[in-house]
Amino acid sequence: MKKSLLYLVAPLVFACGSAGAQTYLSQDFEVGNMPAGWASAPAGDWTVPGVTSTYFAPPAHTVYAAINDDAVQAALHPNSALTSPVINLASATTVFLKYDAFYLHGSNNNLFEVAELRYSTDGGTTWTVYGTVPSNTSAWTTQNVDLTAQLAGQANVKIAFGYNDNTEWNYGLAIDNVKVFAPIANDASLLAVTPSTGSPASYGVVATNINIGGTISNEGTSPITSIVVKYDAGAGIQTYTMNSINIASFGTLNFTHNIPYNIPSAGSHPIAVWVELTGDGDATNDGLSTVIQGISFIPVHAVTVEEGTGTWCGWCVRGMVYLDSMNAVHPSTCNLVAVHNGDPMVVTAYDAGVGTLIAGYPSTLVNRDLVSDPSSIFPDYNATINDFGYADLTNVVSFNATTRVATVVTSAHFAADLNGDYRLACAFTEDLVHSTAGGQWDQHNYYSSQSQNIPLVNPETGMNFQTLPQVIPSAQMYYNFVARTIVGGFNGLAGSLPAVIPAGSTQTHTFTYTVPAGYNIANMHIVVMLLDNTTASVHIMNSAGSAVPLGVETSSALNGVSVYPNPFNQSTTLELNLLSNDNVIVEMFDMTGKLISTQNEGSLSAGKHMIAINGANLAEGMYFVKITAGTSVVTEKVSIAH
Repeated sequence: MKKSLLYLVAPLVFACGSAGAQTYLSQDFEVGNMPAGWASAPAGDWTVPGVTSTYFAPPAHTVYAAINDDAVQAALHPNSALTSPVINLASATTVFLKYDAFYLHGSNNNLFEVAELRYSTDGGTTWTVYGTVPSNTSAWTTQNVDLTAQLAGQANVKIAFGYNDNTEWNYGLAIDNVKVFAPIANDASLLAVTPSTGSPASYGVVATNINIGGTISNEGTSPITSIVVKYDAGAGIQTYTMNSINIASFGTLNFTHNIPYNIPSAGSHPIAVWVELTGDGDATNDGLSTVIQGISFIPVHAVTVEEGTGTWCGWCVRGMVYLDSMNAVHPSTCNLVAVHNGDPMVVTAYDAGVGTLIAGYPSTLVNRDLVSDPSSIFPDYNATINDFGYADLTNVVSFNATTRVATVVTSAHFAADLNGDYRLACAFTEDLVHSTAGGQWDQHNYYSSQSQNIPLVNPETGMNFQTLPQVIPSAQMYYNFVARTIVGGFNGLAGSLPAVIPAGSTQTHTFTYTVPAGYNIANMHIVVMLLDNTTASVHIMNSAGSAVPLGVETSSALNGVSVYPNPFNQSTTLELNLLSNDNVIVEMFDMTGKLISTQNEGSLSAGKHMIAINGANLAEGMYFVKITAGTSVVTEKVSIAH
């Protein structure tokens, strides 16, 4: 279905209020089902927990209530509501409503869905619409609404969240953390601490600094002009006094503590963080905690971009331009996979996985965290390239031309302890995929003869899509980064990594793939992904690709290859075991695929051999050593650290 999004902003009016705190209703839906007194009208429209779907997938927010119009195409929801129990506000002189919402205000066939906040003062017999629920297409929002004029002094109050899909297949509405209360004058709340426990930013090398920050919310009716932020990691309290600030009632302020935390040792370091406000009438919301992880090294991190595309998709040619541009600029730190849909290059399982996370074509998944248009991959790359990678990934790749079996031995050297469901997957891709068959191989092109303020000249091929026809004949098309398979599945292979992974350990897994005869092995690469399967949306923690093609061998002449020490400073030693007499060539490539050096060892006899590799004149960084023994090819990843 074709859907579009529009933002709405509801008016919020704040009032100064009572001297004493009073909570009249509080519901976080953590009971896991419809709480007592709450109701869905009609019955069954609203569920707890809320149901997610392809086009309506609220970000993680523990348990919440939701109506999902997208999940039930056949059902219409012209007037659905989630209603509260009766609330007695007879003694209330100030009434505020606070709630969290995820709402897109989307449309289908130009018919927009509508979400409303309603109230009743006669126990639900009659209802009044207060206003619309504000929308946000990417995150939950917290709303504070002053209902004093409408509800103060009323004894038979109900509130409701109404939803109308306008008799079209639309999106939905999710609600959480509903609170009806009378705010006090002074109440500071610590909403969030950064870095949060388990986030990439919470990992740091021992003896380095990490900034402690967070978000302060003013839950009172008086502005906050001065506040103290403190944290304690067990070695004394660190104090930061923030003067000359102005946090309005129900406003927020992000802060960074002026004393960074120096990581004393490897392992977990719990940190308590809290705020102190003069006259604060509620201390229960003043503090939070986080955990910093001390580690011994920072793994090399690469960004993974998976693009949903198809030859039928006329807008998808811009994806080709942006992916080829990204490869030209960041060939060693960005791994690209074009996942085709509805054309001859489709890989059904891979396409299905991507399809659950995107809303249209073309779309890009960046580490499966950011869902964007291909035009956003450069800022998305910049936003994620410095994320913590959790483990260094090293791949040893070989291919047997007789059996057409590709073997990838992946070693993951972990910088931090992990405990849970973590997995590996290996995508095989092919460049310059070409066919003259026409039909579904022809590329549709909606940019033909159009003037667009985006790049439309492919840096790889020089094709200018503005000067090409609306349907480009397949004979002119060459497709790059085409996904041919994903070994282990979209969510990774269960059991490919142990449930408990100690920091400093190296975990190894072997992938095999029989490459179909029609695929050109000389144009194929791999992308091995380290996946976090503990979250609802599987996150790509790190990845490693092959900078050179897989290579071709007619038989396996190499029984074993290793490089040690690795990393190395001036030189290292390559050990290989030949099964037969063969000519041996050792080549070194940088991460862009540029040939750095060649050592022709000549004909070597069967058995073990030690070959010295000199890196004294090379810059620090990652390199590939390619060993060719007769027709056998193996590639090793090495690191130079002077």
